Amino acid sequence: MNRTEFETYLSCFNSRDYDGATTYFSDDVVLRFAGYTISGKAAFRGFYAFFHQYIDEEVHIRQFAGDEENVIIDALISLKGKKPLSQAVLAEKGYDRLATPDPGEAIEISQFIHYRIENGKFVEIRCVIKE
Repeated sequence: MNRTEFETYLSCFNSRDYDGATTYFSDDVVLRFAGYTISGKAAFRGFYAFFHQYIDEEVHIRQFAGDEENVIIDALISLKGKKPLSQAVLAEKGYDRLATPDPGEAIEISQFIHYRIENGKFVEIRCVIKE
């Protein structure tokens, strides 16, 4: 996958166009981040529809490498709290280990993100926080 095509995917994600973003996914895509595993397009949509109610999120590319089998980015993740998201709600949804910004608060997280590709679709997305 070249950078232009990836940026089209990322634009869909950043604008909350989950249908557009998931056209780049295999049906059984797996997202791994912060010790969590989200499997399948429906679970991806469900998690982000929930999360983005509370948090504005944008992924910014610092560096990009891509070919037919992989995309790897050095990313800056910008998170800004929109409304309160309590630990009780996170725990109820099964995401009790997530730390989120309070309303009006903004944080940035540096990550390496690896997108594994098969047959032109993302089959696995693995996010690792840079220290």
